[in-house]
Amino acid sequence: MGKTITGSVGAKGVNRAADVKVVQDLLNGVPMQQGGPNTPLKIDGLCGPKTTGAIQAFQSRQFGPTRADSRVDPGGPTLASLNELSATGGGLFGPDVCLLLDPCPVDVKTASLFQLGTGPSFVLASFVPTSAPAGGGDAAIMQAAFKDSRTTLKLARNALTNLLTGFGSERAGRSLNDFQKRVLNSVGKWLKVETAQNTAARTRTTAVVQSAINLMDRNLAVKTSAGADPTFRRVPDAFHAAVDGNPDHGVNCGDHFFTVDGPHCRRDVLTHEFFHFLGVHHGGGALNGPTVRSAITTTTQALDSADNLAQLVSELVNGKTDACVRAGD
Repeated sequence: MGKTITGSVGAKGVNRAADVKVVQDLLNGVPMQQGGPNTPLKIDGLCGPKTTGAIQAFQSRQFGPTRADSRVDPGGPTLASLNELSATGGGLFGPDVCLLLDPCPVDVKTASLFQLGTGPSFVLASFVPTSAPAGGGDAAIMQAAFKDSRTTLKLARNALTNLLTGFGSERAGRSLNDFQKRVLNSVGKWLKVETAQNTAARTRTTAVVQSAINLMDRNLAVKTSAGADPTFRRVPDAFHAAVDGNPDHGVNCGDHFFTVDGPHCRRDVLTHEFFHFLGVHHGGGALNGPTVRSAITTTTQALDSADNLAQLVSELVNGKTDACVRAGD
């Protein structure tokens, strides 16, 4: 069940503060490619031009400009679409929520983090037992996560390609558009590259972005020696998922994958693990050794970090990282 409002929000709406906050929160959870705001709205309960404009932009993307009336009505199609597409509305994300305590790779077992004195990597913020997709069972959950991982990788590599097109347009005197600027900010954050607008910086950044695109393409192409997709199996242990680097041996999905992780988290976990199949480590460390994100400060480390690459994919597609902590990030 998604979020509800008691009165209309937007142009000529009732605009009760509590309802406006609901709509603002839902809009912020929509990926920009699906009509979400370029810049997150302030959740203040005030329906000003930014909120009304964001509603109109979302409606235009989903229903076409002629059906965009800049208002969200209780029980109406706009509210239904917001709940379906928003990470905060109980739609794509669903009820499973976990809270990230330590910025360590998702495939490091809980016990190893206790040895570091940091406690478990994830704890439950709110827990509802995971419901299997139609068809039921662990296999359906794992296959749904795998399919979503492949989809988001394709979207992310297309976003990076779009950014490189924008770099080319700059040479003709045209500025990056808002989408390209957002992609560049994410690239700067997760790949540790320059975002300055000068020829030398753009040349260096282009090379790094192309390397990331190549890694994403290789991730999408991972197959076993027989040309099949790697197999997935549930194993009883306190971790999210793990691989040994050989696609023939498949992916082990731990208890957390089914009990703690929401659907976006499972998706990003598999994206992370498939980068390991390429030989990508944790920022230069061992394949199974923890690497705190703050320790990754160079481009070389970032391109050798399954976590950085997977979080870049998540941010490019959903506008957020650590997709399983939508309630807290």
